[in-house]
Amino acid sequence: MFDAEKYIADYQETERGAARLRAIKKAYLAADEAHDDEWSFRFRYRYLNESTFQSDDVDAMVIFPELTALYDRSELLQADDENLHDLLWAFKLVLENAAEFYHISMEQIEQFFAEFRRRLEQGGKSLRTYYYMREKMTEYFGDPLPADEYGKYADMPADDLKDCTACEISHSVRMALMQNDPAKAREIGKPIFSGELHCGNVPENTYAAWIDYDIRTGSYADARKIAKRLYPMVRHEMDKLSEIGSLLHFYAVTDRHTGVTIFRNELRNFLSCRNHWMRFQFAAGAYRLFDHMEAEHFGLILPQEFPLWNDSHSYQRDDLRKYFYDEAKMLAEKFDARNGNTVLTDSLSADDPAYDEEAVDMIHGDAEQTPSVIAAVCPTLPDVLTTESVRKTLEEDGRFSAVLAHAEEERGMLIFQIAENNAAENIYQVMLVCQPVPPIGDFRPASPIADDVADAVQNAEGVVVCVMPFEEKQPDLALHFQLKLMNLLFPGAVAYFDYSRRKLLPAGWVALQAQTDVPPLVDYLYNLQLHGNDSSDALWIKTQGLQCCGLREIEILDADKQNYPRYCDLLCFAAERILLRGEMSDAQEPFSVVHKRDNSQVVCTWVPVSEARADYPDDNAGGMKLRTELLGDEAGELESNAVLYLYDGEAPDGSSRRKRLGTLTEADFDQFCYGTYISTGRKIAALAKERYGIFAAAAEKFPENAYVCVLVRNDDEEDEVWVKVTAAEEKLIRGELAEDCIAGKTGDPITAEPEQLTDFSLRLDENLVIHPNTAYIALEIDA
Repeated sequence: MFDAEKYIADYQETERGAARLRAIKKAYLAADEAHDDEWSFRFRYRYLNESTFQSDDVDAMVIFPELTALYDRSELLQADDENLHDLLWAFKLVLENAAEFYHISMEQIEQFFAEFRRRLEQGGKSLRTYYYMREKMTEYFGDPLPADEYGKYADMPADDLKDCTACEISHSVRMALMQNDPAKAREIGKPIFSGELHCGNVPENTYAAWIDYDIRTGSYADARKIAKRLYPMVRHEMDKLSEIGSLLHFYAVTDRHTGVTIFRNELRNFLSCRNHWMRFQFAAGAYRLFDHMEAEHFGLILPQEFPLWNDSHSYQRDDLRKYFYDEAKMLAEKFDARNGNTVLTDSLSADDPAYDEEAVDMIHGDAEQTPSVIAAVCPTLPDVLTTESVRKTLEEDGRFSAVLAHAEEERGMLIFQIAENNAAENIYQVMLVCQPVPPIGDFRPASPIADDVADAVQNAEGVVVCVMPFEEKQPDLALHFQLKLMNLLFPGAVAYFDYSRRKLLPAGWVALQAQTDVPPLVDYLYNLQLHGNDSSDALWIKTQGLQCCGLREIEILDADKQNYPRYCDLLCFAAERILLRGEMSDAQEPFSVVHKRDNSQVVCTWVPVSEARADYPDDNAGGMKLRTELLGDEAGELESNAVLYLYDGEAPDGSSRRKRLGTLTEADFDQFCYGTYISTGRKIAALAKERYGIFAAAAEKFPENAYVCVLVRNDDEEDEVWVKVTAAEEKLIRGELAEDCIAGKTGDPITAEPEQLTDFSLRLDENLVIHPNTAYIALEIDA
């Protein structure tokens, strides 16, 4: 008997794409050898799906005739309605795939359609999907239907062959954009843009279509936000090369640096892709990118299989532009010849609408990204700091490699492209330069700093500054990379100045952070700055560091010297929620910040400073007056910062209303339930387990003040409970419950294993408590 489960287990363990295709092919060949038609059919169907959704469709086109022939010759397969469904679904996929290969003629595609219709009718299926697919194909052929022809499929009965709701709505959005009706597209697409509807292809193809439309019409503002959302969804996905082409075109006009980063990350998939449509979209976007490039030559780490590759990693703009133009032009001409028009050739030669690079955007939540700047405080500056000395250190360590390096002697700066774990797509731009030690008072300690450390900082010979843009990287991973790199290059540093967030980072914290696989907690991505003076009770609170993550800095202008801790908590929770989502809502849009005890939400909104001024008149100016006085002539530099408000619902005209935060009372604040975000809790739990040994050693010295939080289960219930520790052994924690919970009453004995840890707390003195994130303090005390 054929053991299908063995092969299923094998291929499910392999990486998606080419590796899994090989594993599924092995499965269907084995089924063929066993003369098991059912599994020969099923495995081929899965092979076709894998090729369509995780590769370049070529293998799907090759296997489809085998799938059809197998079904047609087997009465056993025909007797099962599920097999008919799979066959017809495969027809749907292959129909669309066929349009993406220029050598498949219109006549052949029409034959596909005729056969699809015949099989639908023969199987008693609705023709809804047939007409839906004909409508979808207009996107490839550049031959739109008359406006009144669109949507007719929706009047026909739906069956199990219809696309999901997200796909159908996305299709309607794209059709509306093809008809130059963005208002209709926006209305139809609300469930997609709100996140209510999504699937394996949505919102990716919706976003890409909107970006393409905005480029055609020169409306770049909406596309900017959409592009930032889109890239993490399609990164390194071969079947999303068309969407990546849209991103390359957009960033060619608006942000060449980001465009080059995406190009470098995705080129390998383009080189191995055999799908003509995907190749055209990528090549056209890459051509636009290098056509808009100002620099005549630049350094890039590209795959060796790239025809223009050279070991100097230096490339001429004109060479790259010509290569991708020639590729895109060849494909455009072949598609146009097949389609009987010049749509793609015309699009390739069309000029892009002008983009005002100096325009200040006051609407969108994202902002022009600034680099992350962190400096190692060196008691004695390195005797030798050259590109070669850095290369050698990286090579000896083995985790990093300098793939490009050069020195700018006039500026005294070393410039690198550094790869982590030799990953060609995971490359960071790094600049190093030596500078004098800045005043320590300009930086807020992120964790306690001992007096002797403060003295060592002030007496240090200098600092080595590391300037590193996060680019499109996940911010906490990028910061982690920067900290690991600095700790490796400057192990003798006594502390670190974080210029971007105005923090002073203890060397012990950086050293422990460099040793763990857990990225820094989100609150290390920003800082809070409080500004005040003796003449007023008002305070001005702002974030510092969000712009490194491509987000606006946020301000609160309603705090005073009595209630400021409440507002700091609110601002921290808002900033962390935004960082964890990876985006900030647009001006005047509502976004939830924190739960209240009645399970309702505190909903906020924001407007730029320029718009907020009208809400802060002279007789009730709050922190706005203080802000204006402190900034003076420099106020314009922070004009686009986001001022936080309470959202006050929608006005009759559809605009949003807002209230100043000063309307919050102490009773309101008492209702706020500040907790820990799930991703933050996971990081803390991982650090608690990893650093349990440090805690256990310290708990022996301070046994009266040691607590752990552990995950306990009781029947179907699960909860995290705090335990007062009486003994912290290597593999067992003994203690008493610190609170009533599902495990028992306060004071009841309990044992737990270190693997159950989710947090710990140890008070070393009246003012010093260590947690998993600050465990380095215990090590410094021991030292």
